[in-house]
Amino acid sequence: MLDFFTIFSKGGLVLWCFQGVSDSCTGPVNALIRSVLLQERGGNNSFTHEALTLKYKLDNQFELVFVVGFQKILTLTYVDKLIDDVHRLFRDKYRTEIQQQSALSLLNGTFDFQNDFLRLLREAEESSKIRAPTTMKKFEDSEKAKKPVRSMIETRGKRPR
Repeated sequence: MLDFFTIFSKGGLVLWCFQGVSDSCTGPVNALIRSVLLQERGGNNSFTHEALTLKYKLDNQFELVFVVGFQKILTLTYVDKLIDDVHRLFRDKYRTEIQQQSALSLLNGTFDFQNDFLRLLREAEESSKIRAPTTMKKFEDSEKAKKPVRSMIETRGKRPR
């Protein structure tokens, strides 16, 4: 379950925001900006702030930042796919508004992205449920079970065959 997803320009204008569980995303996003983006420490695209994990993606061509926040105790396997899909769709859908390169055009732009985002979120959650966890092999099914015990015994001083 996502706490929030936000898209903002590198200039600081919030273009679109989804509030999931969290009441406010400003504190964690501001901490991400101060600790990672301003200091250019964008190595692993993940940041932990208090009880939240923030994953982010930078789009240098259009100067956009995509940030998703969720509880750090959760392991959400679909977050990377979701952020890539949202990045691709948002960039393609609003390319002309973003390319105008003026803050005024971004302020006047209406980024009605809620329905698209919810569809992408639902698809990502469903795709993570489809992949069933793999079960461990039984010893009888492994290659080691088929070998004779004598071939696995090592004695000192002798070379293995």
